[in-house]
Amino acid sequence: MKFIHTSDWQIGMTFPGLSGKDPDEVVRLKNIRNDQMIRSIFECAKRLDIHLILAAGDQFENSHVPDKIISKFLSVVKGYGDIDLYLIPGNHDPYNENSIYKRDVFQQIPANLHIIKENQMIEYNDEAEIYFTVLKEKYGSYNPLDWIESKDSGKLRIGVGHGSLKIENKYKEEDFPIDTDTAIKKNLDYLALGHWHSFLAYGDGRTFYSGTPEPTRHGEKASGHVLEVEIDRHNVSPRIQKHEINSYTWIDKSSEVYSKDDIDLLFSPYLTSFKECVLKLSLTGQLSLEDYDYLEQQIDGVKSKVSFLDVNKDNVNINLSDDDLKDHMPDDYIKNVYDRLNEIHDGAEPCPSSLGEEVDQKMCALKALQIMGQGFRE
Repeated sequence: MKFIHTSDWQIGMTFPGLSGKDPDEVVRLKNIRNDQMIRSIFECAKRLDIHLILAAGDQFENSHVPDKIISKFLSVVKGYGDIDLYLIPGNHDPYNENSIYKRDVFQQIPANLHIIKENQMIEYNDEAEIYFTVLKEKYGSYNPLDWIESKDSGKLRIGVGHGSLKIENKYKEEDFPIDTDTAIKKNLDYLALGHWHSFLAYGDGRTFYSGTPEPTRHGEKASGHVLEVEIDRHNVSPRIQKHEINSYTWIDKSSEVYSKDDIDLLFSPYLTSFKECVLKLSLTGQLSLEDYDYLEQQIDGVKSKVSFLDVNKDNVNINLSDDDLKDHMPDDYIKNVYDRLNEIHDGAEPCPSSLGEEVDQKMCALKALQIMGQGFRE
């Protein structure tokens, strides 16, 4: 038996973290998630000759997604009529009195779309028992898979659920905690989970998070995939293959810059074809006045090459050379201030006690140096 495991589509996301960015790019990012992402999942299944997709919750961002977006989703699903999509409500789209799935737009759905509204077992093609778990609230402190009975019919046993594996420091009690040995206790050959946005293969070899097929923010390092799952028979380990389908790449990078070479090394990958990229850079270091100008030029050059760019260079100090000081600081008093700030930052000179102990003295000195350096650039 073969199927696609996916989750956390979160159709209808508005990306509030990108407010203030290029509105056209934000619209494009939304459209990718609301249309192309869904098509890519079905196209992947079609290419692999797979006719079953199991979606483990959070297909929609919330219950307020506009009907227009839902209608587009239904249209895309209908266009792949020979591929069955079974989806469970997650904590973003729970099945309750305000559920998105109770809206009028869902009253007529394609024959190949199966929205699971209650915990149930469905026999699929007389070869597998699939146990679907439904969430009905956003938060819960219970294991949503506890209802599954452990038995052996000789058929494949597959669980589909949404929540957090109880791995230390990786879960919260109100996040539907799932015992790490659930697949073993429930005699499942495969446990398809949603909720975590990065791929995870748990150590028992039966429990997997597919991750979101299209990243939603920075930090989702193992996202952008769907899982091709193949199981020969009951009690035989599944074979898993990741298939990358994401359109956008989210990169969060911290770098030190001390020279033009460092700047070139940092920016060169993004000066070519990297359009569908949400790039966040956090820079530290120390640059000459000339090299700092060069950094600004490179930032301007990359802006047109990626979709979104956020550069934090607050911790890059401008190191003024003797020539800079002669050109820009003819007043010995100002030069003395500059020299003393450098000594405070380097720890060679104590900070004035009037600032108080609660102040990060080195950071204050660095900020003052940056302001002075910026002033002499203008």
